[in-house]
Amino acid sequence: MKNWQIIFGEQLDVDFENFILIDLPTVKEKIEGQTRSFGEIIFMGDFHYGHNQHSSSHLDKYLSILQKRKHVQICMMGDVFEMQDLADFVKEADVPEKLQVEMFLRDFKPFANRIKTMIWGNHEKRYAKHGQMVVDLFEYCKEKLDNPDIYTAPPQRGILAAVKAGDQYYSVYMLHGRSRATTILDTQLRRSRGIWATTIIAHGHIHKMDWHPMTMFTVAGDGKVFGRLVIRQYLLSTGCFLRYPGYAEEGSLPVSDVGAPIIRFYADSSGIEYIDPRIRFKDYMLKGGEYYQHADVDCSDLLDFAFKPTIKALPIDIQTVLKYWKHKGQL
Repeated sequence: MKNWQIIFGEQLDVDFENFILIDLPTVKEKIEGQTRSFGEIIFMGDFHYGHNQHSSSHLDKYLSILQKRKHVQICMMGDVFEMQDLADFVKEADVPEKLQVEMFLRDFKPFANRIKTMIWGNHEKRYAKHGQMVVDLFEYCKEKLDNPDIYTAPPQRGILAAVKAGDQYYSVYMLHGRSRATTILDTQLRRSRGIWATTIIAHGHIHKMDWHPMTMFTVAGDGKVFGRLVIRQYLLSTGCFLRYPGYAEEGSLPVSDVGAPIIRFYADSSGIEYIDPRIRFKDYMLKGGEYYQHADVDCSDLLDFAFKPTIKALPIDIQTVLKYWKHKGQL
């Protein structure tokens, strides 16, 4: 069915907004007695660097897996940084914003050429709102990682990708999502499915690792022969590296799934596999991050004032202030 075209919907327009082609390096492994060729992407995010519940020990184990499996590419799913000083929550972050950026860069500098995408999460959106984009945070990260090819979308936007593995092509839509997705996961995913007709919809923010297949029928043909084609779409929630923060307990939110899924895209025939590294690579989970070495990164050039919250002007004019102080005898 290589030359078959799926016939679905009315074709109206095409554009390349927030779009990237990810060409995966492929490897061969023996799977159930057969030699198979495939590429892999790990969808990871919701690190919340700086929060006192950030699980660096679990993250180090995953970084050890990435160091060993050098073909795995990385898509960042948002909420990389906590940025809690820019919010109104009771403070649970014990690391300044500038150091949060440095921690991330130290962890991922060794994998910089494998990072394909970075999405803004609602925590980075705090910076976009309050920091007024004095410094473009992700552009700064790209510069420090020395990889200008990392694709980023603007705040509040997702990324649409074509994924190439050998002769096979797949489509992926990645988004972070917004606040109530943690409690209305099914609703959020159904909404996404009603908009994005892609092989995979990858959703961050939820702090759960989950994999929802949905099988459908459509029509396909090669111009001469037509038939009913069975297709399957997957909804992926991409986990986190944050344990159980106070706001989650206060709101009785679900307990976090600490980790990140790897998706295997087969190159020799159409096929996708969901891999939970906590099960598949259990030896790394048990040994910890003993294989992993952090990089040295200096963020002293990152402007401190970029993280200062904007002070809103009081609803009072200067003449009123002058009259007040004159009345008090201070002028």
